[in-house]
Amino acid sequence: MGRRKKILAGTVCILLVGAGLLSSVIIGSGESESGGSVYIIPIHGVIDWGVAGFVSRVLREAAQANARAVIVEIDTPGGRLDAVIDISAAMFASPVPVISFVTHEATSAGVLITISAPEVVMAPGSTIGAAEPRPLDEKVLSYWKSRLRAAAETTNRDPILVEAMADARIEIEGVVEHGRILSLTAEEALALGLTDDILATREAVLRVYNLKQYPLVVIYPAFFEHIAGWVTHPIISSLLFSVGSLAITMAVMTGCWAITAPIGMVALLLFFGGHLFAGLVGWEILLLFVASIALLIAELFVPGGILGLLGAGGIIASIIMAAPSPQEGAIYLGAGFVVSVIGAVVAAKAMGRSRIFSRLVLQHEESVDSGYTAVPERSDLVGMIGRVITPLRPVGIAEFSDSRVDVVTDGEFIDKDTVVEVRKVEGARVVVRRVRRNG
Repeated sequence: MGRRKKILAGTVCILLVGAGLLSSVIIGSGESESGGSVYIIPIHGVIDWGVAGFVSRVLREAAQANARAVIVEIDTPGGRLDAVIDISAAMFASPVPVISFVTHEATSAGVLITISAPEVVMAPGSTIGAAEPRPLDEKVLSYWKSRLRAAAETTNRDPILVEAMADARIEIEGVVEHGRILSLTAEEALALGLTDDILATREAVLRVYNLKQYPLVVIYPAFFEHIAGWVTHPIISSLLFSVGSLAITMAVMTGCWAITAPIGMVALLLFFGGHLFAGLVGWEILLLFVASIALLIAELFVPGGILGLLGAGGIIASIIMAAPSPQEGAIYLGAGFVVSVIGAVVAAKAMGRSRIFSRLVLQHEESVDSGYTAVPERSDLVGMIGRVITPLRPVGIAEFSDSRVDVVTDGEFIDKDTVVEVRKVEGARVVVRRVRRNG
């Protein structure tokens, strides 16, 4: 049975990898195979970090293959401005000539991608414009306009024209009035010099630009690039990191590593894996995070605080470096911290009443030889001062007047030999807190 499971798992992995590869590259032959290939990059739908990673990867592959040209086929309502800016930079840096071909629409952030190519073609009935950023505040608008202006100037297009697509305050006589965002049809864009030609199909583009004789390499996003686009969404990223943090916290508190730890690791691996395939992080960031988790686990067995501080610092650093921006990194950390704290408090309150937790706490028994007593009800302990025998994380054993008692904190971790006080007793649940000594 074990062998069958391994074979099945291996088969699934092979199929997934195969599906990813098949969705990545389709090669079509042209009339001649001399002089390099023409790479086709379709950008369809909302632009996210998965799309940005995909475009950058294909542009690198085209350069390594000494491609003749790259045609970026655009049909997008826009997306993340930072991801689009990354695509624009990759297009400008490409040593291979790039042609933008708007097949349906290049709306919002898609405008920057379109004008980042030296050659722009639009299909009949296609549109371009409406590039007003969200959120719409002066700082974001000013930065976005500067990116559009710089791209237009680099590719010899009218910068005022593209700025009017982002800023409703810009008025161009005979083109757009004050208070309206500029959008253009293919015919209007051709008349204003924003596009170089209107062509209906890919084949027409290849023919007009003398590329028809070269073999085509059509690239589609790989499976993991699709996953990266989904995982790097700010809400999904925050959720994954929060679930991972909560699961690891619960594993430490309850000792149920077999259930909670795998959930936490899967969530965190999805978080870092998505950012890795999106090109936002390198393997070194993932290794830093894994090493930081290892330090936190080591702190459980070798208390002292140093390993814990190093682990916490490493996690904070890896999250900040993995995020698209420090602000998003702070959001991830904040969400994970809040969820973990709430989960820890709820768990500490509920564990004493749960059946699962009862397996971790010894039930009522008395032994003269061991001097140990697990109490079903000891209200007389309230206010007593004792010493921690085993680290409380948050469960453990403390000694009060030569009697060893199962105790729990309100979520605080307390090291061995720390002086504690019994705060309250709820049935068999003895709640303690650290004694703060003055001076």
